[in-house]
Amino acid sequence: PGMDGVELFQRLRRTAPDAHYLLMTAFTEAGRLRDARRAGIEGILPTPVPVEALLGFVDAADRGANGMLIVEDEEGLATNLEELFAGQWEVRRARSLAEALDVCDRQPLAAALVDLRLPDGSGEELVQQLLARGTRVVVITGMPREDAEALVGGMVPLVTKPFDAPDLIERLRATA
Repeated sequence: PGMDGVELFQRLRRTAPDAHYLLMTAFTEAGRLRDARRAGIEGILPTPVPVEALLGFVDAADRGANGMLIVEDEEGLATNLEELFAGQWEVRRARSLAEALDVCDRQPLAAALVDLRLPDGSGEELVQQLLARGTRVVVITGMPREDAEALVGGMVPLVTKPFDAPDLIERLRATA
């Protein structure tokens, strides 16, 4: 009483800075969820909590996953993103939904950059599967912001193309 989950997290973080934090909430207002991510909450789950998503989060934290998946069918952009993150992540790339799902099944992932428009389907489905596995996700898209937000809601950070690399990095950090 008297504080919300983000405020509680900030207090807990001071006493246990190395712990992993997951917010479970019935409130899905996009601005407040962004505040939670920026504060350092690693994942956000709706209530009632989907058990598979909770187990995925715990499993990813336990594994110490260091893989990053870049799901982008534009070769030049995918190469630039890979170069940007190669020093800090084990980067894997996928050009399609099918390739991305295959990578997800083979490698523990800590983070993913997902384009919503893929040659064989929507990245929306992939975003949901990655979140259920406890993977941090940032959506990168050429879609109008309003359309993309309608697909993925406020549960993940979103950058629109063309985007500024420092902004993308900051949004990814905010999911950590």
